[in-house]
Amino acid sequence: MGAVSKTSLVAGALTTEPKLDNRIWVTTPEQIRFQYQTVGGLLRAVALMLDLLFMFVILGCIGVILAVLTALLAFLLLITSDFGQGIAEALGGLSAGVYRIALFFCWWFYGVFQEYRYHGRTWGKMCVGIQVLGLDGRTPTFSQCLWRNFLRLADGLPFFPAVFLFPADSLELLDSAEQQSQTVIQAGFAIGMFMPTFLTAAAAMMLTARNQRIGDLFAGTMVVRSQSYGAPVVPLFNDVELLTLANQIPRSFTPGRELVESLTLYVSRRQRFTIERRREIAGRLAPLFATEFGFSPATDPDLLLGALYLRAVCDPVQLSTMLEEAERQTESYRRSQP
Repeated sequence: MGAVSKTSLVAGALTTEPKLDNRIWVTTPEQIRFQYQTVGGLLRAVALMLDLLFMFVILGCIGVILAVLTALLAFLLLITSDFGQGIAEALGGLSAGVYRIALFFCWWFYGVFQEYRYHGRTWGKMCVGIQVLGLDGRTPTFSQCLWRNFLRLADGLPFFPAVFLFPADSLELLDSAEQQSQTVIQAGFAIGMFMPTFLTAAAAMMLTARNQRIGDLFAGTMVVRSQSYGAPVVPLFNDVELLTLANQIPRSFTPGRELVESLTLYVSRRQRFTIERRREIAGRLAPLFATEFGFSPATDPDLLLGALYLRAVCDPVQLSTMLEEAERQTESYRRSQP
């Protein structure tokens, strides 16, 4: 099956890339290109079900805690006060009000808080290995998390009255409707609990190149398979030249979150590439920092990005200790050689 060529606007740059299944290329503002695999509706539905389960557990725990506290306070007030019965009823109403507030915030802000706190992931998304990213490949901002979660209501359209899923209840409503000169449909929509069908979200994901639902389109986000951002297991941290360069980077250097993620992604994957390919990729970003820090233009770009990564994730004291240890190991190795 041949590839279909598709033109897309990515991070302000018009690119033409072959569209192979659900893989897309993203160009960061630093002109570094990464490939991501977007996620369809099935895996996202599983993540949503898991998140709903987590929300149910959270609300259940809150309900149990409130019930226990209310019962204890009511018991104490009934013993120590002549007006204990009335106060106990007031406590019950207060407990119910607190629970409704917790329900409101959990329903509307569970996804917002977790996606912002965990860099585009909720507990459900972590379980299935997916995450939310901006269209430029960066982790979503708070406003993006807010938009995509609040517009989930629009993605759930059209709504279906759940009362029609229960035949016995439907028959009872039918009798009640006939008595009140109403139709079953009127009674169902008036009494039944509405369930989202998510047909709008499914249609939007089928019609967009990045499998975006309505909330994603408004927020400028997409859902992709999680990347591996772990620190690389290489002799990188024992390289004297690398550690020396990292210690020469000014202490005033404070990289942003997006730069740290880009550096981490590059360092975690660099061993898959040849030396020439590493220098080609790193050469798009490293010269900017070489000029800023006053390094020689001939500085190896791959080495400089590795040094930037170490400087971003390690404090200066730790870097100095690592350099001393690497120098001792190197000297010991030289002495052991015949």
